[in-house]
Amino acid sequence: MEAPLNHANFNLNIGGIVAFLGGEEAISAMESMHFYRYRKWLGWYNSPGAYIIAKHYGRLARSQIWDGIYPGPNDEPAKLLGLDGEHGPPYRGIVSGTILSDTGHVGHVFAQHCENLETNLSQYSLNAAFIKPAQQTTNAVGTKPRHPTKAVNVIVVDLEETTSSEGAEEPGQIPVKLGDTKSPLWPVAIASVPISLNIACCIICGLYEEWFAFGVILYGILCNGIASYFIGSAKIYLKHTIPSQHSPPGNGILEYKSDTLIVCRGSEKVINYVVKGRFIVRYGHEEDKEATRYHQIGFSAMLLTTQAIAQLFLIPISGLFGQIMFLSTLAISWIYNAFLSSIDKERLQQQLLTQYLPFKNNACTGTKVQLPTRTSAVVFALLCGLPDLQGDPQANAECATEIMSNLLPKGTEVWRRWQAEVAKRIRELSSTEHSTSLPPADGPFRFAEYDDKGLKETDKNLLKVLIDDARGGYESYYEFLRPKPNAQSGLGGSPA
Repeated sequence: MEAPLNHANFNLNIGGIVAFLGGEEAISAMESMHFYRYRKWLGWYNSPGAYIIAKHYGRLARSQIWDGIYPGPNDEPAKLLGLDGEHGPPYRGIVSGTILSDTGHVGHVFAQHCENLETNLSQYSLNAAFIKPAQQTTNAVGTKPRHPTKAVNVIVVDLEETTSSEGAEEPGQIPVKLGDTKSPLWPVAIASVPISLNIACCIICGLYEEWFAFGVILYGILCNGIASYFIGSAKIYLKHTIPSQHSPPGNGILEYKSDTLIVCRGSEKVINYVVKGRFIVRYGHEEDKEATRYHQIGFSAMLLTTQAIAQLFLIPISGLFGQIMFLSTLAISWIYNAFLSSIDKERLQQQLLTQYLPFKNNACTGTKVQLPTRTSAVVFALLCGLPDLQGDPQANAECATEIMSNLLPKGTEVWRRWQAEVAKRIRELSSTEHSTSLPPADGPFRFAEYDDKGLKETDKNLLKVLIDDARGGYESYYEFLRPKPNAQSGLGGSPA
């Protein structure tokens, strides 16, 4: 059967560029492959950008041969798959005193998950002084309004130890099954469209005896399918460092951006999943040598390189109809890769992390509370993060002072006095005659009196404002501890 346009004096001559166009989209599409079941089996289409894909993933192969063909540093698989490389928020241990300036990729994903939680207004935010005049009720009449400041969110997350380590190859690992997302048949149905259209174009080329185009399309389908399978056949673990059995509680605060404090509560071991954890990607069998484990990746990269060379030489000598069919497969595959690239992989990583982190009571979430000022937020975070408010009063006061010094200004006399007053109240709250559930009207945070002697009038006014913030932080903490949610703020929690 004679092919259409067989006598046309026109040649698309696209073989020299198709190996480079669409490579970034194809790489981005492969990065989302591990989050869907069966996706490693769904790469049977002629993807554009074969040479770019080969150069990118060829760096995984570790041997003198592969390093010669694909020069450059042998990047870690987690980085090439988009599971590493981000910087996480700084962390400060409340009891241990640990300070980490960067909690890494896992800390970044965890902070993003916490930021997306639903916000609850704190008890202090519902104070009449912070309600806009149009929203104030008759009870707010006569209340002197506060100068508006930037609200700060405090997220409280409880983690607990788990003994489950099934499938782990070494201590401190949790095996991660990236394909355990919902609706596994949905990506299969979507992928069937480009796969079927690519195969149809290949068959049509055969029917019209466009054998060069037929061979290049078929080879491209096989190369991309094999590469997808090998790259997708990875074992992935969530790994963390194992602390000493005698380590203090790991309760600490992540400072995310300028308006979010994340209070992590739990043992040092489980907190390390967040602040010192990272994703580990392994190929092949553990008993194999490192170079041997990556031979399949090198082989698939070589197939993609030969695909690019075949396109360069064979497509220009194919008939015009064959060239159109070949270009059609690339267009279809590019649209599909662009669709996969548009998937929010950060959101998928958040779902993955929350699925495997040992949340207390399998809550898979936390409580997000908004406070109207940073000082009140720091006090609230401190009270939530101290592991034992019935413990050593002096130790609790020292921990509180250290955290306040890191999270708030400390260079003026006003701030030094305020921090001393808050530390004093925490010391009193931790003493045996007081309870962590003591109502604000009866507890030490009522601030019946405080030291403002020797200060200028402006400094006295500032200290009073800061004292009100500390009182508001404790009021919000008291509401947070209540077993039933508050009707207005929707808060509820449990002591650390």
